[in-house]
Formats: sequence, C-alpha cells, structure tokens
Amino acid sequence: MPEAHDDGDRVIGQRLGPYEITAKLGEGGMGEVYRATDTRLKREVAIKVLPAAFTEDKERLARFEREAQLLAQLHHPNIASIFGLEESQGTRALVMELVEGPTLAERLESGALSITESLSFALQIAQALEEAHEKGIVHRDLKPQNIKASSEGKAKVLDFGLAKAMDATASAASAADLARSPTLMHSPTLTAVHGTQLGMILGTAAYMAPEQARGKAVDRRADIWAFGVVLYEMLTGRRLFAGEEASDILAAVIRQEVDLSTLPAEVPARLRRLLARCLDRDPKARLRDIGEARIEIAALLRGENLGMTPVPGEAASAPAKSSHRELLAWALAATLAATAAGVWFTRGTGESSAAPARTIRAVLPLPPGVSIELDGERAGMPALSHDGRLVAFGAREGAGPMRIWVQELASGAVRPLPGTEEAYRPFWSPDDRRIGFFTWSHLATTPADGGAVARLARARDARGGTWNRKGTILFAPHQVGPLFTIPEDGGEIRAATALAGKAQTGTHRFPQFLPDDEHFLYLDRTARFGQGREASVRLGRLGSVEPGARLLDGATNAAYSEGHLLYVRDGALLAQPFDLTQRKLAGQAQTLVGDLLFNQRFTFGVFSASDRGLVAFLTGHQSDRSQLVWRDRAGRRLGELGEPGILSGSGGLALSRDGRWAAVSRIEEGTSEADIWIYDLARGTEMRLARPSHDDYSPTFAADGSYLVFTSRGSVATESVLVRRDLATGAETDLLTVADRVLMPMSISKDGAFLVYDLGDEGKVGEFDVMVRPLAGGGRERLLAGSQADDSSGQLSPDDRWVAWASDESGQYEVYVAPFTGPGARVQVSRAGGVQPRWNPSGGELFFKTPDNTLTAVPIESATGTFSVGAPVPLFQIVEFIGWTYDVTPDGQRFLVREPLGEGDVSPITLLTDWTARLQRR
Repeated sequence: MPEAHDDGDRVIGQRLGPYEITAKLGEGGMGEVYRATDTRLKREVAIKVLPAAFTEDKERLARFEREAQLLAQLHHPNIASIFGLEESQGTRALVMELVEGPTLAERLESGALSITESLSFALQIAQALEEAHEKGIVHRDLKPQNIKASSEGKAKVLDFGLAKAMDATASAASAADLARSPTLMHSPTLTAVHGTQLGMILGTAAYMAPEQARGKAVDRRADIWAFGVVLYEMLTGRRLFAGEEASDILAAVIRQEVDLSTLPAEVPARLRRLLARCLDRDPKARLRDIGEARIEIAALLRGENLGMTPVPGEAASAPAKSSHRELLAWALAATLAATAAGVWFTRGTGESSAAPARTIRAVLPLPPGVSIELDGERAGMPALSHDGRLVAFGAREGAGPMRIWVQELASGAVRPLPGTEEAYRPFWSPDDRRIGFFTWSHLATTPADGGAVARLARARDARGGTWNRKGTILFAPHQVGPLFTIPEDGGEIRAATALAGKAQTGTHRFPQFLPDDEHFLYLDRTARFGQGREASVRLGRLGSVEPGARLLDGATNAAYSEGHLLYVRDGALLAQPFDLTQRKLAGQAQTLVGDLLFNQRFTFGVFSASDRGLVAFLTGHQSDRSQLVWRDRAGRRLGELGEPGILSGSGGLALSRDGRWAAVSRIEEGTSEADIWIYDLARGTEMRLARPSHDDYSPTFAADGSYLVFTSRGSVATESVLVRRDLATGAETDLLTVADRVLMPMSISKDGAFLVYDLGDEGKVGEFDVMVRPLAGGGRERLLAGSQADDSSGQLSPDDRWVAWASDESGQYEVYVAPFTGPGARVQVSRAGGVQPRWNPSGGELFFKTPDNTLTAVPIESATGTFSVGAPVPLFQIVEFIGWTYDVTPDGQRFLVREPLGEGDVSPITLLTDWTARLQRR
C-alpha cells in the first residue's frame, strides 16, 4: 500500500493486511482516514493512516502502541472501539470502529437542540467519559466534531485518548501539538461556526480547559470542562468561546468570564448549577467526577426536581416557576419517544380512571422472528439493568440457538450479544457495564455492548446469580446444593450457604444482593419426594454459611427495590415494605402483578426489578411439555412416539441397537419425580418403570436389547445408583452406588462386557470424566477421558474399537474420538464446536450437534486401524435442550428427537413503571 498522503484516490481498492480500502472519509493533522472492509470478519471499519513523520520516530511510535493497547480495552456502547494496529509495507494504521451518521457539530449547524435531546446526548457522553476515567483514560479532545449524534438519539464518542497517545510528551504542550487533533475532518473547510481550516487549532482550542490552554498537565477534570462547554453549545446553539484567531480563543478560555445568563430561560436551576460546577475555571473547585454529572442528568431526564439552589447572581424566579412544567414535559416526551420506538402502553390493572397516569404497563415487542425462550427453568428471565435503561433476556432467532439479547428501553433497539450461544439467566454488574450469565457448563460474563466472554467457574443447570459493588458474584451453580461466591474476574470459589438437615438435601437458588452488598436474599427449597416442595425466602450474609433468617414462608424468588421486598407467592408478584436497617418486613403486602408467569415445576416467577421504580416481567402460563418426534435425515417429520409429557431436562432418551426399544425419562405433571418410560416399538406399547421416592434418568440399552441401565437418586439425594433392569423379567440389580457423585450411563459394549458412564463430583459442578466399568468377567474400572474440563457423553462405536466423547478442554465443546482399548492418539472430529456424539449403528458415520443446533453427520474411516474424518454434512436443526436431544435408528436413516410443544400464552416482556405510586394510591 503506498503512502496515503500521496493521493487518497490511489489507495482505493488496495489492502492493508486483511482490510480492503473502499473510500476516503477525511483527513486531519493526525493523518488520513479511510473506510475499509475487514475481509475476515466481513465488517466495515475505519482506517486512520498515521503520518510518515510520526511513524519514523521509534520512541514516539512505541509509546503510541502502548497507549493504543490501553485504549483498545474500552468497551462501551457510547465509545467507538479501537480494533487494532496494522502495518503493511511501512505504512502504520489504526483500525477503529466505523460509526455512521452525523457528528454533533453537524447537528448543531441547524441551531440548538431541545432540552430533552441535549440531556439525552449529555447523559450518553457522560457515561462514555465515566467508563474511560475509571480505566485511567482521559479524552483530552472532547468536542462536537468528536461525537457522533444520530437522529435516533444515539451518541458515540470518537478518538478517545488519541490526543495523549499522539503527543510526543505526556503534557498538554504546545500549539503545534494541539494542532494535531485526532478528529476526523470530513472536508478541508467546515462551516464558519463549527469548523476550522485544516491543521489549525480553532476546533480544539474552543473546548480546552484553562489549564490545558496554558500548557499545563491535564487530568479528567479537563474532560469535565469540555463536557460543560459541549452541553452549553447543545442548549444554546452557540460557542461558549469564539474568536477569529486561535490566540483569541485561547485568551477567552483563560480569562473570559463564563456567563450562564445566556442560557435559554427554560433551562432549570438544577441544570444551570451543574453547568457552573463543570465550568469552574479552578480545577480544584470544578466538578471532580463525571459520574456526578451523569447522576444529575439522569435524574433530570426522569423528571425529578430536587430543588437545587440557583447559581449565585442568577435570576431564579422565572426559571424556578417553569422548572416543574419543563420537567413534566420532558417526562411526557420520554414516554412519547418510547411509544414511537414501538412500546405499547396499557393502564395498570386496578387503576381508577381518575388516578394520575403515572403507573404504566408497557409491552416490549421483539423483532420479527425473535422469540422469548420458554424452555423449562430458563423461560425468558428478563433482567433489568440497575439504572432501568436496558433489559437483558434469553431469546432465539428462528430455530437458532438461544442467546442473551439486550434491548434499550428508550429507543427500542434490540441486539444479541456475540459469544452467548446457549446462554441463559442473565444478571447485571453493579455499574451495568457487564452481564453475567450461564451456559450449559459455565458461569461467564461479557461486556453489555458485546465483547470477549470470560468464563469464571463451572456451572451446570444453574439457578441464578447476583453481583455486588465489591466485585463479588454470588451464584447457584447447580439445580441442587448451596450458593457459592467467586470474584468478578475469576478466582477461588467459596461456599456462601450450607444446606440444612442431616441429609443435606435441597437447593438454594435465585440469590439477590441487598444494597449493603453484604446481605442477600435467596430461595431455600427443600425437595420432599411425593409430598411437594417446601419453599421459603431467606436472608443470607457473606462470610457466614449458617442458615439465614427466614423472611417469608411459601414464597419463591425475591428482590429488593424502592424500599420494598418484591416476591412471588401463589403465582402473583407482591410488594411489601422492607426496613433495610433492621432487615425486616413491615406493613402489608400488596399485589403488583396478578397474572405473573409462574413456573410451578422449577418454583419461580418471571420478574426483575431495577433500582429506580421499574419492573419487567412475563405474564400468562407456559407448558414444559415436549413430544418425541421421528424425523428423517432431511428433517422431515415422519411421526410421533408416545404422548406429550414433561421430559426430564438432563434425563436423556435412548434407542436400542436392535431397533425394538426406546426409553425416555419423564416427569408426571403435579409430581417432582422422574421415571423411566419404555416403548416397545414392535408392539406399539409403553411401560412406566415406577420407583417411588426416586428420580430415574439417563437410560442406556444393552446392544441386544435384553436390559437397560439407568441412574436412580433416592430421598438421600447425595447417593447415585446405577441400576440394571432386565426387560423380560423386570428384575433390578444395583451395579454401583456412590455418594456425593453424579453417575450417568452412556453406552454398553456390543458383547455386554463393559459399561461406559459419566462420573461427576457434586462439589465440582461441570467437571465430568468418562469412565468404563466391567459388567462381566471381573476387572477394574478405568478412566477413558478425563481432565479438569468437562469430559462427558462417552459413546462406544458399533464395533467397540473406538470411544467418542465431548470435552470443553479447548475453551468450547468439541467432539473427540480415541481407541477404546490399546494405544492411539485422540482425533478431534468437530471443528467449530460439537456436543452429543452418537455413532451410526450401521457404521461409517458419527453424528453430533453443533453450537447452532444443527444435527451434523461426519463420515469416518477406520477399517485400516487408523481413524480418519471426512467433511461434515449438516442434516437439520434440532432444538437445544440440556441433556440428550436425539438418538438414531439402527440403519442410520431416522432420528428420534425431543421437541417442545410451545404451549401456553406467554406475553412478551412487560414493563411496569413507577409502581410505588400505584401502591400509594390504594
């Protein structure tokens, strides 16, 4: 690629590494900027080509690279990201996020913005600055030209920290340095009001803090000054500091009195006071933290008027009289904006027609083809951010995998988070910048605007998490057992609660921290087989595993918000005053939502509460019933097997190799026990293997179909038993009993001599090993596949020469094959993720499920004694479930697949605003 400064047109169509240059966007003192296509990831990016004189200074270039590495750590929806540095044929370039749309400078060419729009943009700019400042990064060149401001109300700050990165020193320095603004100049000459000639410092000087204009070292308070200048310009449509020459502007910045009397009369005193704090010429007296500005602006947008005193010398009477009307207008405007974004409003049930319309029920529509996930314990589970701006939830697009999606309540914009396939139960970090969630095997976190996924701990069939301001995550890693804690960036896992009673049975789940970041609410559910379940809400404390105080009997999941405990009882969402100091309930409970979606089997109501008067929930009822369906290799439906029912989540299904039998683990409605149901495919009959007071699952047939092996867990839930059941006589034999371990039979060798099973440790959720146990002729059991990762789903090949299994040792689940006996290296069969391997009983193929839920066949060759893999062949989409989803007939041409019925009348996500006002009116 030739040097960009020769002629921008010459580089169009050329490549810089993997980036194909497609257009020139502009230029400035920092170099030229181009639009380019990332040929690897198929996305549009911006390429900022650095000047040759800059790149020839090795010391300065090395410092820039160090700064760029720091800047690349910024991930925030209001910050344009830096993707990397590229070098090609001596040309150095910075690869950045391409942000479309006008800049704030271009928007201001038409005059001032409305107060509502000014505050909305200011809030987003403040959030961006807060994110950077907390990471020690100062922008140093904040101005309207560096802010994208779309007509849809989205703000994105550009060129974060590049002024410092490009500076030869670490100080504010000279006018020559100031001239090297990293701002993208869309043309050599912009408008007289908002632009500057190329290479001059007018555009930068007008937004400098006084200490910066004097050439002194700057810190984040310089950004706060610039923020105030930009906010003033949005409100008035005029520059705060202007002049014909750079020296005139710098002089005004240093000496000119800041006159806020020129603000429009309708600007309330509270906002004037905030501007005065931001624009204090003395940095020691200036607003010290942009987070304070963010809090003030958010309160103004919510319509709060806390009666702040006016700036000294200001005519307070007129603005004060109009302040309340203006705030009400902003609140109404926000409601209308939400309506325009596609939010449907209805009056809260039970309101009288004369009541003020403060409490609103709003249904959030989803994009076409996107549906809330309704599978069992993971149903939807919307999670509101603490500030009430965003909601995260689990949903599918078409037949694709479930992902975590985030919806912005102000704009209605919805987006999936990359890397969250098969994720569920989202929860927010205290600052709303990260989201915690669970996968099939792990607790993980990701930036709320998308980014790298960090896996923190093993979790399997998890039951919720919560995150406090001290950096501790509290979570329920499994469907049974106590709660645990882990630092937010990973580390040692510690027990936070302990199960009561001699048998140590039951489950603690759905934890929620209280505002003191030490105490927490959780559901304590004791499983009593055949007698229903006993549930209560308890109060726990970090540092003590002793049983917490019992707050509520007969209630399930609970959360604290707005001075109340919100909890679910008898399928309704209730609110009851809660004394945080005494940590006790007070007053009477009132019903907020009577038609809440309640999952009877998994004991929870689907709701979430923000810290600021907003509740999100689902309504209606759902069914967990599934149907066993026959499909051919093209996915065509051929028929059904048995009646619909609640199939055990991890219970599995199996076909015998002789083609006669099918088995599934099913839970009868109204009970808590899973039983094995066996279907005689030849006769068309079915039989239930009822073992009272036991959960039975994971059936596996002998090759000749004479018996099956399954797991049974009785009333002492810490014991797992492998049971052999003779299908002709009904006789049962216990093969293996273990305590505090999980046993799941997977396959039986053709000659009946060996049983392959998964073995997990109750104390190490998600860490399974594949074991083999002799069934005849003596011998000792041995490890087939094991590591600190999850190695599971061991399957013997039809000729017993090979064993296939799935492991997440590489960071994601892949399918591997190794010799069952004798030496030989393992072979990776899947290439982009895979689980649930099954052999074609007729040979020549191995099936597995990919991360996007595609059932895939891989041709195999092993006749020569070595194992080779052909190209994968996608067959059809199958729905994601925890546990086995399918099995294959002896001829390899038909599949028995578990599919949900999708019954019920569940609503989209519903919002309830200002719900405390509704309680007060009753």
